[in-house]
Amino acid sequence: MPRLIALVVFVGIRMVAYSSSIDGPDWDQDDAGLVASGDCPRLCSCLGNVIDCSEKSLKQLFNIPLWVENLELSSNRLGYDAVQTQVVNLSKLQVLNVNHNNLGRIPRFSGLVSL
Repeated sequence: MPRLIALVVFVGIRMVAYSSSIDGPDWDQDDAGLVASGDCPRLCSCLGNVIDCSEKSLKQLFNIPLWVENLELSSNRLGYDAVQTQVVNLSKLQVLNVNHNNLGRIPRFSGLVSL
């Protein structure tokens, strides 16, 4: 009997992870960038604590989830202010890729001790 319960729990967890990573919550892109209404942007890929929003022509970011540890933003049109204002509060962030954007200068991430 314990094996059956473990199998049911595992299948339930697997289905939730599959559902949220494939369908994602309702995020929309307007002319400025992402408008958030969930945990993972529909236009991005999410796996574990990684969000990959590379090559999406984004100009702006809104409400990046605080749980993110690896944020891939390469090959977009993000400026200094867009990155600075959204990334500064991501205390769990360990990896940030902003290659090939319109930064002009490197934002200060002094509060992000894990980065």
